Amino acid sequence: MRKILLISNMYPNKKYPSYGIFVKKTLDMLQEKGFVIDKTVIYKSSGKFAKLIDYIIHYLKVTIKLIFYNYDYAYIHYASHNALPVLISKLIKRKMRIVINVHGSDVVPETAIQEKLQILVKRLLQISTLVIVPSDYFRNLVIEKYDLKNRIEISPSGGIDSEIFKPQSCSLSELGLNENNRYLGYVGRIDFEKGWDDLLKSFCSLKGNGGYSDVKLIIVGNGKFYLELKNQIKKYNLQNEVVLFDTLPHEKLRLIYNIIYALVFPTRRKGESLGLVGLESMACATPVIGSDIGGLRSYIKHNENGLLFTPGDVNELKEMICTYLNFSTEKILEMKANALSTSLEYNRERIKEKFISLF
Repeated sequence: MRKILLISNMYPNKKYPSYGIFVKKTLDMLQEKGFVIDKTVIYKSSGKFAKLIDYIIHYLKVTIKLIFYNYDYAYIHYASHNALPVLISKLIKRKMRIVINVHGSDVVPETAIQEKLQILVKRLLQISTLVIVPSDYFRNLVIEKYDLKNRIEISPSGGIDSEIFKPQSCSLSELGLNENNRYLGYVGRIDFEKGWDDLLKSFCSLKGNGGYSDVKLIIVGNGKFYLELKNQIKKYNLQNEVVLFDTLPHEKLRLIYNIIYALVFPTRRKGESLGLVGLESMACATPVIGSDIGGLRSYIKHNENGLLFTPGDVNELKEMICTYLNFSTEKILEMKANALSTSLEYNRERIKEKFISLF
């Protein structure tokens, strides 16, 4: 029976159930097939000092386990944050087999630290037995940037659990919302280049001069720029037009996806390797209005299961929202059916066997 050490600097807990949830999904699939999993992970904490301590302890644990214990594979999520202890361990334990699951900021750095870590990322990818990427877009990006010759496989971040994300009839009142309104939705981090600010500008323009009075916006998430989000809502006088929810567990997210007219996914991140929230929305038969960028291109088909717009183009985003809101009932039902059909390609059970075979 194969034994794997899972290494990640993101992993969910009760307080932060969505933090690194895709990492847990991959672990669950391996365990279901009988793999013995040992994990060394970092849970979300607040404060720079607490994070520093967490990383010191994490690096020590990873190094000790890889050197003194025997595993069939070291399976790493987030190469940039975990490269150092793995590379040190590899110098001592040369026959160690490494599988890297690469994510957005590993390849497209978003901070100065991530940029400096690129030399370690490149070395780690070059010595890996296998590199796993979430989409064909990201596979090409990784090959081009690092000139990799080793094996690269595509597996979409644990896939979509159709037992959780599925169409269901639900009332707006379950979330304290007005039954007479139509709601657009944003689900994701309030963070760097996620496009929440573009969405607010577009929505403000949409609502100008009293237009679309029945349309409201739901924003689900938290992050570094949450205070800025609230300030901009006030600046645009949208306090009565935007409903804020903190990070929600999957069961409540399903309700959000099922009551909104469309999910708006306005990311500007070149490192948007897949975009699971878009697929979760589609699994609930809700189309996506998304940026024509990164992994989103692999599943959003313009005018079929959603609409695409140029990343960062506030006016075009507004136009796409208006276009969608003015579609006929028949057109929206067709798009909802297409969205659900697309999500089935990323169903967890469908991708599980291929993912397991990689090990």
